[in-house]
Amino acid sequence: MSRALEGRPSLQRACGVDVSPPMLTPNGFFANLEVVASATPRLHAEFLNAIGRSADDPEDRLVDVETQLGWMRAAGLAQVECMWRWRGMALLTGRGAPAGATPAVSAPGETMSDDSAPAGATTLR
Repeated sequence: MSRALEGRPSLQRACGVDVSPPMLTPNGFFANLEVVASATPRLHAEFLNAIGRSADDPEDRLVDVETQLGWMRAAGLAQVECMWRWRGMALLTGRGAPAGATPAVSAPGETMSDDSAPAGATTLR
């Protein structure tokens, strides 16, 4: 489940896993099945009902898919996308940047605010 906590490098913050540069090879594949914010409060209530819960897990910080994809891009992943989504669950994927490439910090038109971008974020290469 999401462990998107302040002060952690981008992928740790967005995905709750420790992925450092030596662990992700150029063009290496990264996948994360993640709890995400539903598109609407009604869909979120239906999602909770469908999984047999009456409330959110207090450990989860529900963040929208686009923000999490932005964090993955900021961490240096390329070809970032949401491959599958069902209400409050999403499969987010990306690849390590090709050898010698400089990964984009954000997608075209996307900016990261100070509260969404961690200080000293790890860049995967």
